[in-house]
Amino acid sequence: SELQYRQLVELMQEGLAVHDTNNITTYVNDKLSEMLGYTRDELIDHPITDFMDDDNASLVREQVKRRQDGQSTKYELTFMHKHGYPVYVLMASTPIVEDDKSIKGSFSVITDITEQKNIEQALRNSEARIRLYTDNLPLMLCYIGRDEKVHFSNKAYNQFIGKTREQIQNVSIHTLFDDIQFKDREGH
Repeated sequence: SELQYRQLVELMQEGLAVHDTNNITTYVNDKLSEMLGYTRDELIDHPITDFMDDDNASLVREQVKRRQDGQSTKYELTFMHKHGYPVYVLMASTPIVEDDKSIKGSFSVITDITEQKNIEQALRNSEARIRLYTDNLPLMLCYIGRDEKVHFSNKAYNQFIGKTREQIQNVSIHTLFDDIQFKDREGH
């Protein structure tokens, strides 16, 4: 029934937006309004690109062209919250197709992935700090996983074996040692 449909749309944990053929927003649910910090009235009757920077707006325009060709699209995007901070989302958009096969607009399900992006950035920062500390140690470090591949090595280890970090990352330790032994036998 229509009531159940409305309840589903309003209670879902994802943002939902409907756009016309000019990419003007004609509907948003409460979750999207909450996600971006704007009221429904502030979002409706505006292009969704009004709520992001130029690079993200260009990406949306490319995706809109694909939807106008009848293609569904899924991509990452960054909105700007009303209070000025980024809101990272995964946007899945599908064209609304009429019975005569014409495109009437599109609807988008928008998942907030800001927390995931922030965790990923914190992990990258932590890895960079660990790399800085280990590269400045006066000893060789190498981590070999259960898969018997090199997962980590520091600068001293790389200098000792004469290979860069990139050359040995995810390389089998057997391949690595065979290569080193072969070079030693040749007098290198």
